[in-house]
Amino acid sequence: MNQSHFYNWYKLTVCVTNCCDQKCLMCQAPLEDKNTLNRSIIIELIRFAARNGFKEFEFTGGEPLLLGGMPELIDMACRSIPLVQLTTTGLRLNDALIERFSRYRNLFLLLPVDGIGETYDSIRQMRGGFERFDSILKKVLGADIPVVLNTVVQRKNHHELHRIYTYFSSRAIMFHGFPLIEHLIGNDRERLGPDQAEAMLSELGRIEDAPVLGRRPVPITHRLRQWYGKRLYDPGTTMHSGVRCPVPFRNLIVTAAGFAIPCWQHGWRLDEGFRGLRVRNIEAVVNDKRIQDEIRSAVGESGCRGCATFCYNWDADVQHDIYGSRTERFREHLLRKATG
Repeated sequence: MNQSHFYNWYKLTVCVTNCCDQKCLMCQAPLEDKNTLNRSIIIELIRFAARNGFKEFEFTGGEPLLLGGMPELIDMACRSIPLVQLTTTGLRLNDALIERFSRYRNLFLLLPVDGIGETYDSIRQMRGGFERFDSILKKVLGADIPVVLNTVVQRKNHHELHRIYTYFSSRAIMFHGFPLIEHLIGNDRERLGPDQAEAMLSELGRIEDAPVLGRRPVPITHRLRQWYGKRLYDPGTTMHSGVRCPVPFRNLIVTAAGFAIPCWQHGWRLDEGFRGLRVRNIEAVVNDKRIQDEIRSAVGESGCRGCATFCYNWDADVQHDIYGSRTERFREHLLRKATG
């Protein structure tokens, strides 16, 4: 079957490397074997996304700015894809990069900020890290580069989420997400349990009730808080069913090890000769009937059991299921900026 009849592509996420110069307590990257994609594979993925009408393209890691030639790859993507996302710690952004990135009308940055002051430094195991991050963020926003903040909810920050949100609420932040740590992230000691649920839900409630500045969407809804509570009291709870899940048909992820997968959650077959881009090209992988049959099985009645919060980072339709029109308005704003 031709891919145009099987897929309805939306976003391609490329983990260019899983190397990182940070050692965040909740992150799996320090625990993984180190891998970096070949530059030729990344270029082919950009071309593939442009040929097949992907609306978004994300560079992520690890820390993608550790890869030599990243600015040129970002330039190539920005010239051919409607919306480009760079997910980075932000700590490697210097004045030259900020000036360069400010020229792109369709680039936005996703920056993690898991605390204020000592909490940030403790999670990142980096003295003075927050002061440095805050200084860089001010320069980025001063250059009119769109920014999304992401605060991973964990043991060290679950009681101060409102403080984090309030600290940045007066800045020109596009969106501020609060995903839970999931099972795929390395250090289970940082995941919340039932004992932290009440404090965490109270903090998210305060964010939901916070006044909205301008037209920036509030990132929390009552339904999302309900799901988070269920998730903490029963880790087996799924927010998003695997049955008829749209994600495998709309989104594609390429790992630093070179495997093309539809999402992070499901146990996809990872053979070099099956999903490996060091052996096969991306067109051959996505058009392979065996790959498409695996996707059909995953979204069938006896397939994937579903997942929690992470899918809402990958697909606009799935995000809408929780956030309603909030993320739609966010994306529309970015696209207007990119094309206006």
